Amino acid sequence: MQVGGAADGRVDSLVSGPVGDALPLRAAVPLATALVMHRAESVGVRALVIKGISAEVHGLRQPRVSADVDVLVDPAGYDTLLESLAQAGWAPRPMYAVSANLDPHSESLIHAQWPCDIDLHRRFPGFLEDPQATFEALWALREHVEVAGRDVWIPNRAGAIQVGALHALRTVDAGPRMDTELDMIVDVIAELEPDERDALVDLAFQTGAVGPLVETFSRAGVAVDVPDSPQLRAWNARRLAGPVFAGNLVSGMRGKPWSERCRLWRLALWPSAAELRAVDPGLGDSSRALVAARVRRWGRGVWQLPRALKAAWAARSGRRS
Repeated sequence: MQVGGAADGRVDSLVSGPVGDALPLRAAVPLATALVMHRAESVGVRALVIKGISAEVHGLRQPRVSADVDVLVDPAGYDTLLESLAQAGWAPRPMYAVSANLDPHSESLIHAQWPCDIDLHRRFPGFLEDPQATFEALWALREHVEVAGRDVWIPNRAGAIQVGALHALRTVDAGPRMDTELDMIVDVIAELEPDERDALVDLAFQTGAVGPLVETFSRAGVAVDVPDSPQLRAWNARRLAGPVFAGNLVSGMRGKPWSERCRLWRLALWPSAAELRAVDPGLGDSSRALVAARVRRWGRGVWQLPRALKAAWAARSGRRS
């Protein structure tokens, strides 16, 4: 299957032209996919395109224009590929230091001349096994698809099902679109042949996704017995907290020593002026603007914190939703 328009063999040269002014998102995403996979191959790093294009190829979501390119990278080669893309002008999207310290599972890369992000994942939330072992399991079952005139690697259907379901389940209120996509995935699982179901469950045990996906499997008529674990409780705590920063903060502190927790609280409560201005370039230089930004941040935290703490307690008690 071919996705996107054809690109010439010199896809790297696209980064030097006025791409952002001339290229619509619909065309940019396939071309950026080809670019990142070209870069990965050139430095000898294994990588799998996940979510958007992969989900559509496997019939796990309705076709739509993605805002970014998601790539799961061999953890052993992650920094190498990150550096290669940096040489091509791709830089991490500014973020608060506390967020980078809490859950550094991915980095969103931006380029001034491209209208889309490249999201590099060193691991994917919900795969609770060791990231290297998880990547190896998904890589062993990879398939290829042609994107913008280039062959790229994607997970097979079992792997894509797990990535898609985990993405849809990342919070309990991810929204109607995610609910619809999860319903589609459940329907796909329910229609699998028995050997395909067995292979799906086997892969889920290898990657550690079986715990987070136990209820999704149950909805599709696939029964699995999953023991409790600290990793599964942490996943459920994050889901129950919803799409809020306080949820990341509370769940991200689980299992950390008190010295590290205090450091994270300090970073959360008092981001530097440079952080505030990097995240919000329109903030301005006045001290009053910085104070106002911090007060707004504290206000959001106070509003979010009760739900985050309740979610952590519920997950500790064994609740899933």
